[in-house]
Amino acid sequence: MKDGIDRKNPHCLGIQTLQIQNRHIICNANFMRILIVEDDQLSAQALQHLLTSYSYAPDIARRGHEGLDLLAAFAYDLVILDLQLPDQDGISLCKALRAQGYTMPVMLLTGTDQVDQKAAALNAGADDYVVKPFHSQELIARVLALLRRGQAAGNPWLSWGALQLDPSCRRVTYDHCELTLTPKEYAVLELLLRHGEQVFSAQAILDQVWAVPEPPMEETVRTHIKRLRQKLRLAGAPANLIETVCRVGYRLNPSMRDESSPSPGFLRDPSAALPGARAAGVSLVPAVCVLVVTDEPGQIKQIQSLSLPPQLEVVGLGDLTQLWPSLITHQPDLLIVGDGDRSGPHLCKAVRSLPRWQTIPILVLLPHKTPAAVQKIFAAGASDILTLPLVGPELVARIVAHVA
Repeated sequence: MKDGIDRKNPHCLGIQTLQIQNRHIICNANFMRILIVEDDQLSAQALQHLLTSYSYAPDIARRGHEGLDLLAAFAYDLVILDLQLPDQDGISLCKALRAQGYTMPVMLLTGTDQVDQKAAALNAGADDYVVKPFHSQELIARVLALLRRGQAAGNPWLSWGALQLDPSCRRVTYDHCELTLTPKEYAVLELLLRHGEQVFSAQAILDQVWAVPEPPMEETVRTHIKRLRQKLRLAGAPANLIETVCRVGYRLNPSMRDESSPSPGFLRDPSAALPGARAAGVSLVPAVCVLVVTDEPGQIKQIQSLSLPPQLEVVGLGDLTQLWPSLITHQPDLLIVGDGDRSGPHLCKAVRSLPRWQTIPILVLLPHKTPAAVQKIFAAGASDILTLPLVGPELVARIVAHVA
């Protein structure tokens, strides 16, 4: 026992068990780990069940100091904090996390929708702020956006021949044909893609994907493999893309790894034609640039009038056809899309399809916030949303949080 933590190692392919104050937490080492710091048992369990159903590996801490203990023991991809905790408030805990050097995205949950509180949370280092009660679709969409934001820069795609998987939006395609997978089918396929030619037994897949104290039988794995093969064949994949190694387990067929993978069928980045634009002095870029894309001049003026740091410049763009030249010229650090309910999804998808702009934060302004609209915007690649009308302090806090 050290610092109140008793670590146990069952030696089973990436599964780690942590015992804190007689509570067991099972963590899957190969999937996204999420820490929930929530003292209300029903709320915490509901969140855990929701996240588990999407193949995440959530852990629960009831107190702020328990959350810090877990963060010291494991690497988490996202932290979800309740604003009101028994030993300290969520904003103070968020400040403590940032002061200790933790950089993973942080989502704050609260029962109040006060602008000053939102601004305080964002200024403390939180990446998002969700008001209870919330719709499960919206929460998952926000979780996906935060995890995408927290990923390191670079190509997020996992590929094996013509098979491609994008973890940032959980999209799977074979030769440009998109597959519709259940959460567990997706998790099995992601496991195989992440580990190349490694062979996984049915029991190992249960340990990796289900990650619960009492997983189902091995027949469940065989059923999921069968369904995956059927869906892949319908998309045009060979029947043996997922290969059975006799008496051992399953893997992706090594002979199909080096086949030419078609590049995603997205728009071509016009900046590729101007590789020396910045070096040739085409543009003078400020320290921090925010590009606002909207056909409403009033929104641009309102954002430009905000009390923003002096090194931050707001550039307005009213003509969507000039988006690519503007991205090349200004090299923005943040993109704000004003007409989120109309061109927002299309614009987000187009920008995210280009490797050069896959990691730029995109803040979308929505006139009306519905679960379906929020899910659609986040699924398209947005990093954050705000509901109109704009409120100065919250908008400033979100802009600064994205470009800091």
